[in-house]
Amino acid sequence: MLSGRSTAAPRRKFKPNAEFIASFAAGGEGALKKLIQQSRSTGSLNLSNRHLTAFPDALWDRPSEKQSVNVSFDRQSEDSTTWWEAVELCKLIVADNQLQTLDPRVGAFPALNVLDIHNNNLTELPNEVLASLTNLVMLNLSGNRLSALPASICSLPHLKDLNVSSNCLRQLPPAIGALSLVTLDVSSNDELTTLPPTISNLKQLRSLNVSSTKIASLATLNFNFPNLVELDLSNCQLSQLAFGAESIDWPQLTRLDVRQNKLDGCVPATVASCPMLKELLLSNNKIRNISEQFLRQALRLEVLDAGSNRLDDLPSGLLGLKELKRLDISNNSITKLPPELGLLEGLNVLNYNGNLIRGLPTGPTSRILQFLRDKIVDASPPEIQTLSRASSSGSITLPAGSGIITPSAQERTSRTLDLSQRSLTDLDDSVFEALTFKPSTLILHHNGFTRVPTSLLNVETVTTLILHHCALEAFPEVSLGRLERLDVSSNRIKFLPIGLTESPSLLEINLSHNMITTLPSHLPFPKLQIFIAAGNRLESINPDTFYELSDLSCLDLSDNNIARVPPELGLCQKLKTLALQGNTFKIPRRDILGKGTEAVLEYLRDRVPA
Repeated sequence: MLSGRSTAAPRRKFKPNAEFIASFAAGGEGALKKLIQQSRSTGSLNLSNRHLTAFPDALWDRPSEKQSVNVSFDRQSEDSTTWWEAVELCKLIVADNQLQTLDPRVGAFPALNVLDIHNNNLTELPNEVLASLTNLVMLNLSGNRLSALPASICSLPHLKDLNVSSNCLRQLPPAIGALSLVTLDVSSNDELTTLPPTISNLKQLRSLNVSSTKIASLATLNFNFPNLVELDLSNCQLSQLAFGAESIDWPQLTRLDVRQNKLDGCVPATVASCPMLKELLLSNNKIRNISEQFLRQALRLEVLDAGSNRLDDLPSGLLGLKELKRLDISNNSITKLPPELGLLEGLNVLNYNGNLIRGLPTGPTSRILQFLRDKIVDASPPEIQTLSRASSSGSITLPAGSGIITPSAQERTSRTLDLSQRSLTDLDDSVFEALTFKPSTLILHHNGFTRVPTSLLNVETVTTLILHHCALEAFPEVSLGRLERLDVSSNRIKFLPIGLTESPSLLEINLSHNMITTLPSHLPFPKLQIFIAAGNRLESINPDTFYELSDLSCLDLSDNNIARVPPELGLCQKLKTLALQGNTFKIPRRDILGKGTEAVLEYLRDRVPA
């Protein structure tokens, strides 16, 4: 089975007897004091795996005020710390011990930004202690016996990384949505059955791990996390991959793990968009189908693990996944593999054991794929026969000897026509007239187009147009009423003309890595949600360009020459992701940018003239 990532076995904790601890303490007391002494000059103290049952008192011992001061400039001993070297404790690690309580005196270290107490025996946390640690950025409480989290944990203004896995939590505090978390791990809490609705407020979240809990439904939660990169829902009790929103948009998600649940029917049940998804792990469920619409937009998918489910046939949308490298469909009820699967030339691993498939050769994946490709030629599919009748040469030859189009079931089922990397400079109308299906996804990247072929005017069914890494010198002004996604990145476009043709359905546009110096004050894309123009030559931002885009949720203007960010940009109401790094402006400062989109927008709004 392809898991995409191995799961480490739980670490067994060593339980020494009293005699061992006594002998260890006798010999280690001096080393302990030395570590504490050194921490006063480094600001970091690691007391992990020292069989501590309590915090050592020496941690709070300070030289007496009456002690004489040595003003000698001679070299001091290694164990001494001069007054000008002393720093506040910022990092405290006491993991892998036998601590049962968090010493209230820890609150006397307000400069702490890292507190790691994992793998101890804590049953509760003093509310007042955490309330004093207002500079905490990382808090690791995993591997304890906590049944609840104190309310004060939700008032830590700088907390980014919270790990409370492997405890006895029954619920999370409702105010957790007030945090600015980037990483949240609540996995392996056997009594956790729900997540609070406020979790949807964690818009800066990049990693969420809810695995190995008793959560049975997410249908009431809005799971639209614009910055989420990894989502682990494995080994829960989910019967549906459904969320409390009409549609889910995860523009940054690269890994989705829902293995070992009770998922039934078709997944996902909620319309979801994951254009950056690379790993989809679905094994050990009761899945009967994978949404074709979901797979059609996951064009970057590299790993698909659908083993040990109830699939009767290969999901039709799978045949359009050109970047797929590993496919596991083992232990299902599939009786045959479509010959068009052999066209996925990047596929390195194919696991189909445990199905009812007969007649395939044994050997490596490359041999199986070649066998399937040979069956395409032998079968002479209807599409190829149709093309033969439409051309005297038996098929359609592309311009400049760039090859021959031989549409197959792969194009028919996914409605994807891939003409990438063929050195094309133009496309004739006959290319589309001979097709027996109407393409919705047109892939033309890595060709020699200097302009968008006019033949596209007659292809009204296209919803996704990919033209990156060509030689386009002007923005495409082709009117495609159904176009939803346009990628013209890595070309030679210098400007967007005023008076662009309206594209009423366009949701996403990628203009990154061109030579654009300015943007028009009006973009005729009323439904636009994602606008990417990173790596250009923009010198300024006109807020009017984006203010009228009422659905804009992601704006990437990073790596340009922008000298000023207008405060009015903060008035874009639905903006969830704003990337401005790599420009020349001085305000907002880097520390404001580091706090995330919400902080930047608030900063800008506060400076809008009354």
